Amino acid sequence: MTSPQNAQLLPAPAKVGRPPKFKTPEEMNTLIEAYFTACDETKRPYTVPGLALALGFSSRSSLFDYTARNAGHEEFAATIKKAKLRIEAQRVEALVMCRGNAAGMIFDLKNNFGWRDASEVKSDATVQIREEDRLLMQKVQGLLGEETEQ
Repeated sequence: MTSPQNAQLLPAPAKVGRPPKFKTPEEMNTLIEAYFTACDETKRPYTVPGLALALGFSSRSSLFDYTARNAGHEEFAATIKKAKLRIEAQRVEALVMCRGNAAGMIFDLKNNFGWRDASEVKSDATVQIREEDRLLMQKVQGLLGEETEQ
C-alpha cells in the first residue's frame, strides 16, 4: 500500500479509449461546411448519413453516439446539432414547398429528427360512480378536511 507521501510519485493514470476524432469544434465545422457546399454544388439533398460519412463516421448511429460520448464537450454537440438542424430545415422547406417525395421526407423526419404523428383522443363517455364509491370518497374528503383544520 502506498503512503500519502509516495502517492505523489505515482504517474497519473493514462487515459483509455480512442482519442477524440476532432481536436476542435472548428475542425469539425470545416468538414461540415465542406459537406453542405458539395451538396449545394451537386444539387443533392443534405442527409444525416451523408453528414456522418463526411465526418468520417461509419454510420449515422456512430454520429449520434459521438454526440452522446462527448456530452462533457458541449461545443461538439452544439456543432452537430446545428448541422442536423440545417438538414432538418432543408427537409421541412422541401416538404412545405411540395418538392420531392413527401412520404420519404416524413420518414426521414421521423427517423432522424424525432418527429411524431400527433394523436388526439376525444371522448364523450359518461362515468358512473357506484354509491359505495361515492360514500367512500365523501369519507376520505371529510378526513382530509379534518387534517387541514388541525
